[in-house]
Order: sequence, then structure tokens, then C-alpha cells
Amino acid sequence: ASDIATISFFASSSRDQLPWLLLLNDKKFLSSLPLNNPEGIVAFRKLMNHWLSEAKNLTLPMLFEKIINESGYLTDVLKSEDKAWNLQVLHTFFDFVKNEAAKNAKITLTSFLNMIEQMHTHRIQLNVMKAIAADDGVLFSTCHSAKGLEFQYVFLIGCTNGGWEKARSGAKNYSLPDTLTFTTEENKIESMRRLFYVGVTRAKEFLSISYASQDNDGKKKKIASQFVSEAGLTPQFISLPEEELIETLGDLMKVSPSPVAAKIEKSLVEKRLQNFALSPSTLSSYLDCPIRFYYENIIRIPAAANDSMAFGSAVHYALEQLFKKMKAGGERFPEQEILVGDFVAYLLRNKLSFTEKQFENRMNLGKQLLPAYYNYYVNKWNKVVVLEYFIKDVEVNGIPLKGKLDKIEFDGSMVNVVDYKTGNLISARQKGKLNAPDEENPLGGDYWRQLVFYRILLDNLKTKNWKMQAGIIDFIEEDAKTKSFHQFPLAVTPDAIAIVKDQIKTAYTGIMNHEFYNGCGKENCSWCKFVSDNYSPELIPALTENEN
Repeated sequence: ASDIATISFFASSSRDQLPWLLLLNDKKFLSSLPLNNPEGIVAFRKLMNHWLSEAKNLTLPMLFEKIINESGYLTDVLKSEDKAWNLQVLHTFFDFVKNEAAKNAKITLTSFLNMIEQMHTHRIQLNVMKAIAADDGVLFSTCHSAKGLEFQYVFLIGCTNGGWEKARSGAKNYSLPDTLTFTTEENKIESMRRLFYVGVTRAKEFLSISYASQDNDGKKKKIASQFVSEAGLTPQFISLPEEELIETLGDLMKVSPSPVAAKIEKSLVEKRLQNFALSPSTLSSYLDCPIRFYYENIIRIPAAANDSMAFGSAVHYALEQLFKKMKAGGERFPEQEILVGDFVAYLLRNKLSFTEKQFENRMNLGKQLLPAYYNYYVNKWNKVVVLEYFIKDVEVNGIPLKGKLDKIEFDGSMVNVVDYKTGNLISARQKGKLNAPDEENPLGGDYWRQLVFYRILLDNLKTKNWKMQAGIIDFIEEDAKTKSFHQFPLAVTPDAIAIVKDQIKTAYTGIMNHEFYNGCGKENCSWCKFVSDNYSPELIPALTENEN
């Protein structure tokens, strides 16, 4: 893991930004790197070259089988602690490969990888085919699902009248219409009785029927189902020792440790942080998850531009050119066809960032949105503007800052800073991106922080006498209901400035102290999940005494 991180570090530092395959074939480049296992990298390079040459002569299933065997992946799966589960996952994916090849005998590796990318983008998952069952496992089931099955041991839990006689159908407690289930209350009870009987008779050797005598608050008593007494069973009240309950509650409340990323040499990190200046994006990245900052800004893992990023860049470029041509043409905006033409030209130059379908969809979306956006604003736009203005060499409390402003609108020395977003206002509000800090999100939204950051930049820009009145998020996407476009203006307050300055200090101090190896631990964090799934603590190289 540390060797891959090292290669990524130096690859991203190269001016040429060569593809990884070319870098791995560059023996001089590899020999210049401080790798722990250079022989392993060389072996991997040879395998990659071999597989790529074989891809032209083998079917996709044959190539896949070759890769999992020759790479040692199958061997690792068979040696893993969770080999039963890992084998089922591998088997599921292999079957998917074979099915796709059966549907299209001419399917290529490139088209298959494009399909995987599309599935990932649209969050389409493969259901794991569970061909293996653990003999010592526990099966959770409803009584309905258990019909026709038998087990050595059965535990019926929650057997109260609220769980049976008064139960409502469905996971969300929705009642089913009587016409779909029972015609009378008597029939309903009889149906429940038969279902209870199904549950009871699933046991071959041992049956436990249990229920709690009171609710979690200890205020409301619970009553056993009438089917328990009808069975002639006498309840035995059991209470666990307080110490055992406390210990169990403690285990449930324990927070899983935050994932820890694989480290590269300290000297390489220091090199990356030379002349580092905090920007709105790096600030938000670090506050969101330190590991995210580490991989995006220290390691700089290679990532192809995705379709949404490329689309956003195309829109930014087209609008920038529109205003430049307005200035060059005597402060008269060119026709909307010019705006769309610049958008199309940029998209064509960056066609590799899209699959064929993505390219078609994004092209159509741009041709639809930009003319409507142009017509909505062409007679309202301020023509006294500065475009794509890059600010650097600004220091706030000794912390270097930088940022690139999409557009600055002028009214004398008073300015509004405009930032384009290829989304819509409703979505941004739902995701909390425009919100100031509150109890739910004490850090505030990314768009809110970005506008406050711009105010801090301009307040400390000594070469200009510009006074920022407001920051404006300009949404390019049309409101589907009103057929209008929205802007979100923010008048930055002193309190907001103080909050973001404190965030800047916290983030910069953490970054300079290399406090970015531990993740945020949030359940939905893709970076933490990536580290947790791929790097166990024992695989992460420890720091030497000199590094500490």
C-alpha cells in the first residue's frame, strides 16, 4: 500500500502527468523512487503488460480467470478469514462477467469497464449469490418466511399481544385493508394463531418463547400474547445481572475506531506541503474527512475526470468566453449560439471524460440549459466584470490562502463575487450546502464556507481596494416548476468570518502537523470505507524514530 502511495505521489508531481501504465514501464522512474518492494512493482508491471496483450486473444471470462489466478487474488481469497463470503462475492462477479459475455460475444474489456463505471455512477449493485452457508450461523427469519423449514433450535422473540394480536403489517407498520387479509376480527385472530403455530413447530429439539415484561423506559408493562397461554405455557421471569447489562450496553455504545490510511515517507509529505496554501476546496476537503484530504492533495491519487466535472468545466469555459467576447465586442453580448458553440467545442475536446451515453446526455443537457440561461439573464448581467480571477500570496494570521473566483461584478469599488454551480438551488438546500453552522451541521455547508472564504481573501488582498458586498451562488440548472433560474446571495457577517477563520486555523494546523492519516469515521464516508476495506492496521507501515 505504501509503495502504491509513493508512486502516486511522484506521478502527480510530474509535469507531464503520464498514464500509470507508461510510468510503471519506466525503469528509470521506478528505480529513482524509495520503494519498499520494487520487485513486487516490477512483477505487477509485467503481469499488466501480459494481460493487456492477452486481452486481444481471449474472451472476457477467460481473461478474468487468468487474472484472478496469475495475480494471486484467488489464493489470497482462499487464505482469508472470510473466505466463504469472499468466494461468494468472487463467484457472483465471475458469473456476471460470463453472463455479459454470453449476451454479447464481442464484448471488449473497455466496454465492460465502461459498463462497470455506469453501474457505479447509478449505484447499481450485484446481489451476492449465497451458495455457501455457515453451519454455526444464526438465521433471522419471520414466521411467514420459515414455513416449510425446520431447525434444531428456535427462539421466538417479542411474543407480546402487541407483537401478535395487535400487530400491523409491514416494516413501517402500515395496516393492510381487511379485504386483502381478514373479513372479521375472529378470522384475523385465527390467522395469527395459525402463524404462531407455524413458528412454534419449526423447532426439532429446542424452543424458546420470550417477551419483555416492560418497555425500555420501564414505565409500561407488556402482556404476553394470548397464544402463549393457549399453549398451556407458564412464563418464567428471568432477569440478567446488572453488571452484565451494563457491560452489554457499553459494548453497543462503543464507537468503531476511525480507519487509518497507509503512510508514505515523512520527507515526501513535507515536500508536498512546501509552499502549501489553503483554498476553499482543500479546506472543505480536510474538514469533511482528513483522509480525503490526504489522498486528494498529498498522495494525489490518479482519477479520470468524471462526466459531471467535465460538464461543469465546459459550462464555466463557455460563460467565461461569453463575457470575454462581450468585452472585446464593445460591451455587447454575442448571440446565444456563440455560447452554445463554445460549450460544444470544449465538450468535444474532452470527450475522453465521458462514455458515449454520458457524452450524448451532457451534450443535450448543455444545449437545453445554456440558451434558456442566456435568455433569462442577458439583459440583467453586469458588464463591468473581472473573470476567473486567481488570488494568491494572501496571509491571514500567518496562514497562506489562495482561491480562484469565477466572476467579480463591480459597482465602483464595491464588488459581488459570483460562483457558478451546475446544479439547482433546491438540491443544494436539501444537502445543506448553503446553510450556516447549526446543531445538525456545526461546520456549515460547503457553499456557505466558500463565499465566506472569498470575503476573507478580498479583505486581505492588499493590491486592490475592493470591498465585497455579497457572495452569490449562481445555479445554471433551470427550476423545473417555474422555468426560472435561481441565485443565492450571501451578505457575509463578522460572525461568519470569525467562524471560517477558526476553521482555517484548525485545518491548517492539522495539515502542517500531518494529522490526516485518521479518517472522520462517518458511515457514509467513501474514503473511510475505502481505507477500512483495503488496509488493516497491521499492513500500515509504522513511523521510524526519526519520523516521530
